[in-house]
Amino acid sequence: MYFCIIKLIKIDIVLRKFFIVTVIAVLSILLFNDCANTGTPSGGEKDTLAPVVKKMNPENLSTDFEEKKIRVIFNEFVQLNEMEKNMYVSPPLKEKPEITTKGKGIQIKISDTLKPNTTYSINFGEAIGDYTENNPISNFRYVFSTGENIDSLWLLGQINNSWTLLPEEKIFIGLYKNLNDSAPFLGKPDFLSKSDKDGLFNFSYIHEGVFRLFALKDNNSNLTYEAGEDIAFFNQIIKIDTSGFKLLDNDLNPIEYKDTSGAILPDYNIFESHSYIDNVLKHAELLRLNLFMEDKEHQFILEDKRDKENKILLKFNSSHKDELKIALIDSVYAPEYILMENDEEFKEFTLWITDTIVAQKDSVYLSVEYFKTDSIYNLVSQTDTMLFRFIHKEKKEKKEKKSLFGKKEEKKEKIVLKLTNNLSGGKLELGKNFEFNFEGPLSDIDTSKIVMTVFGEDTLAQKFILEKDSVTHTKYYALSEWKPDTKYAFDLLPGAFTDFYYITNDTTNIKFSTRKEEEYGTIHLSLLNVDKPYMFMLLDDKEKLVSEYPVSSDTLLTIPFLKPVKYIFKAYEDVNENHKWDVGNYLKGKQAEKAIYYMPSNEIEAISIKANWENEITWDFKN
Repeated sequence: MYFCIIKLIKIDIVLRKFFIVTVIAVLSILLFNDCANTGTPSGGEKDTLAPVVKKMNPENLSTDFEEKKIRVIFNEFVQLNEMEKNMYVSPPLKEKPEITTKGKGIQIKISDTLKPNTTYSINFGEAIGDYTENNPISNFRYVFSTGENIDSLWLLGQINNSWTLLPEEKIFIGLYKNLNDSAPFLGKPDFLSKSDKDGLFNFSYIHEGVFRLFALKDNNSNLTYEAGEDIAFFNQIIKIDTSGFKLLDNDLNPIEYKDTSGAILPDYNIFESHSYIDNVLKHAELLRLNLFMEDKEHQFILEDKRDKENKILLKFNSSHKDELKIALIDSVYAPEYILMENDEEFKEFTLWITDTIVAQKDSVYLSVEYFKTDSIYNLVSQTDTMLFRFIHKEKKEKKEKKSLFGKKEEKKEKIVLKLTNNLSGGKLELGKNFEFNFEGPLSDIDTSKIVMTVFGEDTLAQKFILEKDSVTHTKYYALSEWKPDTKYAFDLLPGAFTDFYYITNDTTNIKFSTRKEEEYGTIHLSLLNVDKPYMFMLLDDKEKLVSEYPVSSDTLLTIPFLKPVKYIFKAYEDVNENHKWDVGNYLKGKQAEKAIYYMPSNEIEAISIKANWENEITWDFKN
C-alpha cells in the first residue's frame, strides 16, 4: 500500500515537470517566430520603387552572342505582366523567347535561330514589376549582337489618331527593307518598335539602310496587315545613316525634310525611362504618323431586323451609297410600297412598308442587291433573298366600362397618329426651326388644317412653310420668321397629318415661346490662311457636333444664338468637297484628310461663351 502511494506521487511530479517543459518550449517557438518575422509592419509606407537590375549573364550589350539562355537578376522578387502584349523582339523572331521567373530574376530562353551579324533588342515595356506592388520597370530591354559590333543608330517618332489627334498607345511600327508597297501584307518588318502612352516610338540599335515605315494596330498578333486593322504609313522612303535620316522618293531621290530625330545612339542608361529621349524631344522634330482605318474591309450585312410591322432595319459594316437595290419578292406589290431612308454614312437603312396588307403579314420577303467583298477583297454584286418576320400580338381594342344598369359596355380604343417636337421646357431655341416628328412616314399633309399663331399686342396668324427633312421620312420642319421672346402656338385639326395606314392626328394645341436674345452669345470667328477647302466644325465640350460650315478661303464666320456653354473649334481638309472626313488608302499613297483643332496654347481649348456677349476670335490655320 505504501509502495503504491509513493509511486503515484512520483508519477505526479514527472507529469508536472513534463507540462512545464512543454509550455516553455511552445512559448520559445512563438517568441522565436515573432523575432524572426521580417515582414513589413502594418501601417508602413507603400513600396513605390521598381526592381533594380543587379546582374545579367551574359552581360547586356554582349557581342558574338551564341547563348540560348539569358539570366537577369534583380534586387527583389519580380512578376511578369501580360508578356504576350508587352514584350517584343527587334528584329522579330519567328518564335518568341520563353520568359520565366526564377528566384529574384528572370530567365530568357531563345529557341529560334538567330541571324549572323545582327543586333537584337528584347524589349519588355512594362512587363516586369516587383512581386509585392507590381511597380514596373519602364522600357527595360536586353540588347546583344551575334556579330562583333552593336549597331548604334536610332530613329524617333510619334503616332497620333488621324481624327482625334490623340496619342496612340501599343501600336507596332515597322521598318521594312523590302521597299515594295506589298511588304506589310507579306511578312514581318525588319525592325520593330512600339508606341508608349504618349504615342512615342523609338527604333534603337539599328544599322544603316533604306527602309519603308509602316505602323499597325496588330489585332491578331501576326505583324502583317489585314483589312480591318488600324494603320499609319510614311509616304516617303527613309534612309538612315550616321548623319541622321533622310527622306527619299520612290526613285530614291532625296527630299527636303526638317526633322532630325535620327542619329548615332550615345551611351546612356537603357534601364532608365525616357530621360535621354525626353531631352532629345525638346530639341528635335519627330517623324509624325497618323493612324486610321481604311474603308477597304469586308463588306457585309451587319444586322437585319423587323422590330415593327411596318419597319425593317438593314445595317451594313460599310457605306453603300448608290449601290443598294431592294424590292418585295411578291410581284403583286408595287415598288412604292417600300420607302427607304438612310443615315449620313449610308450604312444604316430603314425600310418603311407603306401598304397595310403587306405590313400585316407575319412574313415579308425582300430581294436585297448590294456589293459584297470576296475572299481577295474584290467588290462583287450579291443578291440575297431575305425573310423578315414579325409576330402580331392580339391588340387590345376594347375597354370595359360599367353602365348605369351594372352591365358592361364595350368602347373601342381610338387610334391616333402620335407626334413629338423639338421643344425643351416649352422653348424653341432661336436659330432652330420647329420640328414635327412621327413614328413612321406620312402619306398626306393638309396644311389648311394647321394654324400657327403669334401672340403679341395682337393675336395674329403666322405664315410658315412645312418642309420635309432631306434624310428621314419621319421629320418635318416648320420654317418661319421666329422672333425672340415671343409666344407662339400650333393648332392642328384632325386630318392635318395622315400616314400610309390612314391613321390621322387628333385635335392638338402646342404652345411655346422663344428665348430672349440676351440669353445667347455670338461668335465672330476670323479664319486666316485657308488655302484649300475645309469643313469647319463647331463642337460642344463633349465634341458633339453643333454646326458646320464649308470654307475655302479666309472667312469671317458669325455664329449667333449660342447657348452660354463651352465650345471647341475643329476643321478638316475637304479637298474633294464632299462635306465628310475621308480616311486614307495605303496602296494609293493617300493619307487621311488632315484634321486640326483650335489650340491657342498648344492644347485643345474649349472656349467659354457668355450670354449677351459678342466673342471675337481669330484662328490662323498655319498655326
